[in-house]
Amino acid sequence: MLDITFYGDAATEPRVIECSTSFFERLAQSDFAEIGSSQAMVLSVEGDDYPLQVVPLEKGLIPNRQRFREFFKEWITQESATMLSRLGDAPTKGEYLAASYGLRKLHEILNCVEDRSYLYLERV
Repeated sequence: MLDITFYGDAATEPRVIECSTSFFERLAQSDFAEIGSSQAMVLSVEGDDYPLQVVPLEKGLIPNRQRFREFFKEWITQESATMLSRLGDAPTKGEYLAASYGLRKLHEILNCVEDRSYLYLERV
């Protein structure tokens, strides 16, 4: 499992989204890896300071947050169409859960991107 972690200010608890290796590889090969530049920063997490490589979400003429948001909304649309065509009319619960994994992860990430209390994203 690999992680995408969202950080806010010192009062905001980080949000870690665990991703399967195959899902993370799909992200790494997509435009997700091209959005924003990771910067070395020291962030306070639960009272301790850590050096991290993070993407500031509010940085840029077109903020990284907006770019991530548009990217994930587009990918959710594509993933939904793919999932529906793959499942057919009567999927089993197991088929549904397996086919919807990516879509559920994309929504989980998008929710964090849209949450303005998170200021940084770490791709690990």
